[in-house]
Amino acid sequence: AIHPSAFDPLWSLEELDLSDNQLSVLDHRWFLRLGALRELNLLHNPYSRLGSGAVFRPLVRLRRLRFGGPALEELKRGDLSGVTELEELTVDANNLTRYEAGALAYVWPLDRVTLRLRGPFLGNTSLASAVLGDVSYPETQLVLEDLNVMR
Repeated sequence: AIHPSAFDPLWSLEELDLSDNQLSVLDHRWFLRLGALRELNLLHNPYSRLGSGAVFRPLVRLRRLRFGGPALEELKRGDLSGVTELEELTVDANNLTRYEAGALAYVWPLDRVTLRLRGPFLGNTSLASAVLGDVSYPETQLVLEDLNVMR
């Protein structure tokens, strides 16, 4: 577990890679003093949702965000609240089962979105459609990975 104030002294930190760290919960307190952060990687941790409240709200300079993994099951409206200047978003949501329409809609304009949605494409096309609808804009490069939709 990461102490709630572990990153407080790192106020000028611009890149943080917490991927593959067995984080089962994301704590908004980790990011309270990281206003200079431009890149955050949270991929491949066992959290099932992005936490309570607006975990990323203090990250006003964030440009690249990567999150998700096999355990991610839910995305809600407000999960990305405060993230307004993103250029790149990567979401690994192969096992996503619950998606609130609009959860990713307010994070544009984005230059590039990379999605892994194998499970939703195979088992819940309305969920996959809702996710795609929220990130599909003419100016956004959309990359779909790890689909394996051949039957």
